[in-house]
Amino acid sequence: MTVYYYADPEARRQAADKGGWWTPAYIPCLLTELGVTAEPLAPGAEPGPDDVVFAPAGTELPPCKRVLWPVTDRKERGVKGVFDLEGVRVFLSVPLTGEPVSETEDSLTFGFDLPGQLWFAGDGFPRPPQNFFVGRIPDAVPVDCPDKAAEPYNAALLRRLARTLRKWGVPMFAPLPPLEGLLPDVGLTVSGDDDACSADINLEAGSVMNGLGIRYHINAMPTPDGKFIMSREDYDTLRAMGTETALHLDLTVKPEDTPGETRRQAALFESYFGDRPVTNCNHCLIQVGECDERLEALAAAGVIADNSKNGDPDPEDINGFDMTGFGFGFIHPRYTLNRKGEWIDCMEIPQNYYEPRVGGKYGSDTEKLRRYFAIGEKYMGVCQLFIHPHYLCSDNPHSAWSVAALRAAKGFLQGKRVWQTTVNDLAVWWRNRRLGSLEMKDGAIAAEVKAPSIVLLPEGFDTTGSDYPVRTAPSGLKYVALQKPGRHEIPLRKLKEWEK
Repeated sequence: MTVYYYADPEARRQAADKGGWWTPAYIPCLLTELGVTAEPLAPGAEPGPDDVVFAPAGTELPPCKRVLWPVTDRKERGVKGVFDLEGVRVFLSVPLTGEPVSETEDSLTFGFDLPGQLWFAGDGFPRPPQNFFVGRIPDAVPVDCPDKAAEPYNAALLRRLARTLRKWGVPMFAPLPPLEGLLPDVGLTVSGDDDACSADINLEAGSVMNGLGIRYHINAMPTPDGKFIMSREDYDTLRAMGTETALHLDLTVKPEDTPGETRRQAALFESYFGDRPVTNCNHCLIQVGECDERLEALAAAGVIADNSKNGDPDPEDINGFDMTGFGFGFIHPRYTLNRKGEWIDCMEIPQNYYEPRVGGKYGSDTEKLRRYFAIGEKYMGVCQLFIHPHYLCSDNPHSAWSVAALRAAKGFLQGKRVWQTTVNDLAVWWRNRRLGSLEMKDGAIAAEVKAPSIVLLPEGFDTTGSDYPVRTAPSGLKYVALQKPGRHEIPLRKLKEWEK
């Protein structure tokens, strides 16, 4: 059994030449998000009846399993349709032309351009550059009404798709790595920007997080004279406490030269600390131009992930606290394409929860935080709490409220298997996940993995042999944990009805 996707390089080139968008080009990004291995459908190829093909509606195909959708070639700001998918409100950046989701024994059909939706909503829309002042709005704008996006609606679409694929016999990588051979319930990262404030603030924040038993991530911003407020010794001290450092790119310097400033500041980081910045978060969330332009600049500078997009901006106050939202529709990292439909080797990790607070004027209600972790667990996601270092320091009145939020988070996660990671480590693992592969062949799964990974088995299958014991998640998903990088042959047996 093989998964194929429709590919037409000439159609892609023609659309780009006309200034349009050839959305089938996004299918490899979609499949990467799912953790599914696929290959392009070559001209004249004949998929078998058990094979799965992703193709635009109307594509002539032999008998096979198929995922279909109508194609659109336009990207326009605004919501084009809204519908409920199993209790999740989905906001469409492409037109809705039929039943949102319909399924038969051998087909799953979407009434909108699925790859176009994931591409356009995920990228968001640029806003003309604005000078920074209180009240400034970030330059990357998600679909309209982000405050109503209570769940990651694009992740919900992929979750629905994954369910059908497993029923059709497709194995896939889980979006979390194994912990002691088991599938984690959820992941957690906590990060913040230092804004070139004070080395002492960074060190105290790292110490506070170390005392809470939570790893931390600080984005370091260069000063106008080309230095960083933390020394190499501070950098190493923070690492010893479990705090990593990445780049806090400042585009207020020259917003008109994003590629040049990205290269310059990434090189400055490397020369100053001796390490290339793995990830980045832009100062004040400035993101001039289209999403692909920004990510291509980061990829050219060797940065593998960007954590700059906030899913729930407050138009009144860029520093609005206690905000959670999924305006871009994602909870997992995502890859995207440039305007020509070419892969960009720098992923996005959108922020989801900005400056959680418990206590004082924010009150003692922790329901929003509890719900956020429940959503993370539902989607096997990594929950991200964004807390600036200066809001973790003893001389700041927000410190007690930030720490109280972190203690509440630990309370919600108590008793669960939590992948406590960092933005850098998440990005590295997600990239390695993308470089792995899965193939169903001769009654077995051939898995090639670059890092510890979990394989979600197709529905109705178990393994044979004790080398690959099958575990069952609380949701009923059966999986195999692969602890060692390399090639694995996982023999399968089809379950009988009474065993399911």
